[in-house]
Amino acid sequence: MFITIPGLFTYPYGINSRGDIVGVVFDGGPPAHGFLLSNGLFTDIAPPVAFSTFPQGINDRGDIVGSSNSTSGASPHGFLLSKGVYTDFVVPGAYDTGASGINSQGDIVGSYQNPTGTHGFLLSRISHTGCL
Repeated sequence: MFITIPGLFTYPYGINSRGDIVGVVFDGGPPAHGFLLSNGLFTDIAPPVAFSTFPQGINDRGDIVGSSNSTSGASPHGFLLSKGVYTDFVVPGAYDTGASGINSQGDIVGSYQNPTGTHGFLLSRISHTGCL
């Protein structure tokens, strides 16, 4: 079965075991906005503090992670959208942070950039942030 996702340019990036899909839609120009497709319902992921959102991962609880650009034009930050609460985060010392995956325990992986290059990170709900 094929399901068509609306938008001029659509990029699905993550899917969980329930079949919920997250990704990005471009409607012909900036800003890009994130989406969630769940049970045939298409929902925008557009927190008020974000100009553009780029959801990358979703776990079976429905927690969504990705990156966003703020309306102030600041560098990209990572985000977690969990139970309707949007949390923005940045790896300390980084000027660009993006989350790409989240597991069922809520551990988040992604990458960040700082003056020494691009690095991976693990943000664990159990322990402190680790760099890969």
